[in-house]
Amino acid sequence: MQAEVTVAIVAAGITVATWVLSSRASRLTQRAEFIRNYTNDFYDSQALTSIFMDIDHDRFRYDESILGTDKELDLIQYLDYFNAVGHNWCRGVIKIADIMPTTIGYAALRSWENDDVRAYLQQIRRWDEERYSVSTGFIYFEELAIQIGWLCGRIHSGVNRSELLFSASPRRITLSRILGYYSLISRIHRWWWRVTGPTAASRP
Repeated sequence: MQAEVTVAIVAAGITVATWVLSSRASRLTQRAEFIRNYTNDFYDSQALTSIFMDIDHDRFRYDESILGTDKELDLIQYLDYFNAVGHNWCRGVIKIADIMPTTIGYAALRSWENDDVRAYLQQIRRWDEERYSVSTGFIYFEELAIQIGWLCGRIHSGVNRSELLFSASPRRITLSRILGYYSLISRIHRWWWRVTGPTAASRP
């Protein structure tokens, strides 16, 4: 009787372990597919790659002359693309470790750091607050870029991340912001990232 119970327990343990490993493999595959699809969508769009190249080589310029034109529509599409990536990151569908070592991660940070992009994000915030409601703008894009910048050491860990948003009115505290408020947690998180994540935000 005891032997049968032992066999049943071992069998149950093997079943659970197999399920856990299978579920983890499935999640990893799904995350890889998300990144692959995002990368393909990025390179398949002439508008996205053109704006990115202009930003990366400091040629991108924003002024009121583009408002209401196809150039503004292309810029909105560009920012919405990164907003969608950021949304999936904020919801846990993909992880920052999936994004950091890709061109997507690099482009998100470069775009957010661009002064002309920031000027447009501020314009979006003003419009939203005047015509819509409390602005959320492209908050997922900004939070993603801020997190990447923080992990790269380009943003100080003690900075209140809510104050770094250009297109959104801060109205909630996310986990990423909490990590930015408390230096001890920030150091632990950054150390864990260095141990478990990619060694550098290099392009594929």
